[in-house]
Amino acid sequence: MKTQTMTSVVAAALLAVPAAHAAQIALYIDGANYADSNTPAAASAAGVTASGMAFVGLSGGTGGPVRNQFGDINLGGNVPADDFWYVVNANQDLSADPGELSAVADDYFGFTLTADAGSQLDLNTLTFDWGFGSNDAALTGTTIGYRVFASVDGGSFVSLGVESFNGDVAIDTWVDGTAGNYDLNGLGLTTDGGSVEFRVQAFSTDGGGGVMQAFQNISVDGALVAVPEPSSTALIGLAGLGFILRRRR
Repeated sequence: MKTQTMTSVVAAALLAVPAAHAAQIALYIDGANYADSNTPAAASAAGVTASGMAFVGLSGGTGGPVRNQFGDINLGGNVPADDFWYVVNANQDLSADPGELSAVADDYFGFTLTADAGSQLDLNTLTFDWGFGSNDAALTGTTIGYRVFASVDGGSFVSLGVESFNGDVAIDTWVDGTAGNYDLNGLGLTTDGGSVEFRVQAFSTDGGGGVMQAFQNISVDGALVAVPEPSSTALIGLAGLGFILRRRR
């Protein structure tokens, strides 16, 4: 009888812990037009700090310079009106891809989300829009795409997935690629005040300087989970002990 009473008390205490509800944690680019190339700040939920967008490496092939900023895309007026983060001439061939850590150390763009102290990040999905084109020359039989990676609390990067297009693209023509949609539940919870870093590696088998990829409306959904108080942690242990005692009876 005492064991049953203790178990009931513990269950009631655990039910009192606030539940986490999935919602938008961060959003990069909300669809508004910008008059210049100044990178807009990310919108983030209370209790979450969203870093600025970082560009590291993104080395190109034989064309012009890599464009590592936010702004308009010049493809003869055949692009959406809104601005994008975009990458020019990122030349990484999937046929030579060494694995899930391919070039993430020095050739990517990305951002980091960090929970306030006393909370943990529990992320659900990463989504964004993706498009591409060329104002340098028509693309013939070109493979173009991106890979997405994530690291929890500074740990090893894991591959979330890859998306690519292979075919022909007329010059000055914008192509709306398959939108990115990635399940983040497998990443698990961060530590108290922990973080998740995302990196996107763009690649193209065409080395032309006008080959462009663009990314917009980068959104992460998930929840902030309150770190259990020490008393709650002790109650969880008591619940396990109570269960063992009931099994022995």
